[in-house]
Amino acid sequence: MSDIRKAPYSSGTTYARQATDEDDIEDRDFERDRDSDLEHDRDIGLERNNGDEFEGSGENDNQDPDDNFMDHEDDQTNRDQFQSQQEDDTDDFDDGFNGGMQADFDQGIDDEPDDAAQQESQEGKEWTAHLDVPLLLECSADTHPRITHIYLPLAQGLLIVTQDLHLIAQDLHLVALDLHLVALDLHLVAQDLLLGTQDLHAHSPRRPPSQPSQPSNCIQSLSKDTSPSDHTTSPTLHSRSFSITPEPDSRSSKKARKIKPIQGDPMKLGFYPPSWQALLQAAKVEMCLQAVLTHPVPELGDALQLAQEVLDAELWRYHEKKIKMDKGYFPEYKAQMSRVLCDDLFTFRTELKKVIIPIAKSAYNIFPKGTVTRKEDIQKHVITAATKLLKTGGYLHVPDLSNGKWKNFVSQALMDGCLAFYYSNSKKALKNTDEFHCTIPPNALILMAAVMKGVISGFSETGTDKVPDLSAEKCRTNFNSLQKSLDKLMDIPERRDELEDMLALWAGIGMGKLVHGDSSAEGSDSEDINIIL
Repeated sequence: MSDIRKAPYSSGTTYARQATDEDDIEDRDFERDRDSDLEHDRDIGLERNNGDEFEGSGENDNQDPDDNFMDHEDDQTNRDQFQSQQEDDTDDFDDGFNGGMQADFDQGIDDEPDDAAQQESQEGKEWTAHLDVPLLLECSADTHPRITHIYLPLAQGLLIVTQDLHLIAQDLHLVALDLHLVALDLHLVAQDLLLGTQDLHAHSPRRPPSQPSQPSNCIQSLSKDTSPSDHTTSPTLHSRSFSITPEPDSRSSKKARKIKPIQGDPMKLGFYPPSWQALLQAAKVEMCLQAVLTHPVPELGDALQLAQEVLDAELWRYHEKKIKMDKGYFPEYKAQMSRVLCDDLFTFRTELKKVIIPIAKSAYNIFPKGTVTRKEDIQKHVITAATKLLKTGGYLHVPDLSNGKWKNFVSQALMDGCLAFYYSNSKKALKNTDEFHCTIPPNALILMAAVMKGVISGFSETGTDKVPDLSAEKCRTNFNSLQKSLDKLMDIPERRDELEDMLALWAGIGMGKLVHGDSSAEGSDSEDINIIL
């Protein structure tokens, strides 16, 4: 029996058959026990009858033999009737039990149920899912032990199957959640790829502007901040003449329109078509001019604002002259164009430093000539000479031969630097602007002195001819300090006139109106300027 319960089952039919076999074995055991009990009862009855006969033999010794024989036949008849009644009861019980078992068995082992039976079975499963199975089994056990004995294993199997289905449902739910998370991750990846594709498309060198082959009749309409009234009243942009600024030739511009940009970075000049390259080249010169007139070393925010104002003014000038421009670059790349102008302003100061270094070496005798050969001695001499120039301000003035006193801002090195940088043959030279035709603006002189001071400070720090990078912060500090000293000098009318005459003289030499050497600052009859910066 224990082996049958432990045996695995694959379907309800197999399990019903196993239960029936188990019941048959128990029925046979029950019949054997019942037969043993009947035999035992018959033996007890015979013994009792024999005892009665033995006791009655003494009493009936005096009876008639025929009477004794009749009593014996009556006893035998009673025993036969009792045995026959017991056998009939047993047959009735067996027939009822076997009939009920056969009906249950036939009902439970139907191998191929019809659709109605399957539907009822499915509804029964749904109904039993809401029942408390242990409580039902307990009630069944109390009601009829026989029913519990038959259906208890089946109910336990159904309970196990229900638990397994519940676990499978939980696993499927977890799998669904995992798939949902994977779908979200794929959605995010798709968005990142889309944004990356848009960025690549925006910065692609092959990305053509809108209708590049069809030049517009006039430049696109400018924004509100590019109106003529705004630029005429802007305090940062000074009036100037553009007569010397090179204008794009119509024939060369038509030929250049066929050339496609070879670079894909809008921060580079080569990204733009020739018409916009010509505009940006003119804007670079204007950017340097406005920076010199206001502050040559502005902060980053001020530089960006100045670049936008310069760019808008240059666009308005092109609009007034009806110069055709390619579409699709403004205002799409306005911010990048402004950064191009700011970067060029930084290059402007770097180029000035390169011009100043050889002039400072030859003008101030900082480096020994031939007499000193040891490296340590040369380094010591350079540090000493450069430090003295910085402390005394000797890099700003030259001695007056008449009385040996000093005069500020008449250094030969400063004049050579202004002529070499502002009046060079470069297209970006500021001599192409009206502001440098007749004189040199005072801020341009201060910028030259600030960079000169930075170069000499580099000699003092290293003791060699290698100058460290001149940072914008250090150059700005030198410019602000020298500007305060120049403002004090300009407050004196006589010194102001003297300084203006000197700057006009340098401009005349730079423009070729005067030959260098016709007059000099040291020939002035005015009093010495004793402001040492």
